[in-house]
Amino acid sequence: MLKSMLAGATASLALLTASSYAIPLTLDSDWQYFAFEGEGSSFSTTFEFTLTETAYLAVTDAYLAGDQFEIFLNGDSIGLTSVPLGFEDEIDDDFDFAFGSMLWSSAEIALSPGTYVLSGLAALSPFDGGGAALQLSSTALGGPAFITSEVPIPAAAVLFGTALIAGSATRIRRRKT
Repeated sequence: MLKSMLAGATASLALLTASSYAIPLTLDSDWQYFAFEGEGSSFSTTFEFTLTETAYLAVTDAYLAGDQFEIFLNGDSIGLTSVPLGFEDEIDDDFDFAFGSMLWSSAEIALSPGTYVLSGLAALSPFDGGGAALQLSSTALGGPAFITSEVPIPAAAVLFGTALIAGSATRIRRRKT
């Protein structure tokens, strides 16, 4: 009995500790910085927020151009930021400039009212790490949409090929009867 109580207390403490690292985002506040360690790495933190009205989430790379991000809301991917057209162009932490420039990767999406936990990873990074930012706004900033794909291109080719073969087999079978 005591062991199960200790295990439960330990699990509860772990959950409380993990959730304490989430940074709360406030609507219409400044850009919120996050760091990453290089391609494939997760963001240095998670973010949480609750919306009572539609709002716009904007994400942008900064500092050295060349990074691209995949963003997750409540564990589900909402897509990738734009493909960066710059490489090693440098602007430090001017997030407004980076968001408005095609040299740095960025994206924006409208979100419905609800409670969200945001996380992400560096899908593309030619460097050993870097920094970027995100912001919640009550008005659209005019950025590009997130890049999404319901069926990845290689998987779409496999699905198309399978359907083509199945259709051909059915047609051949009908001719024989």
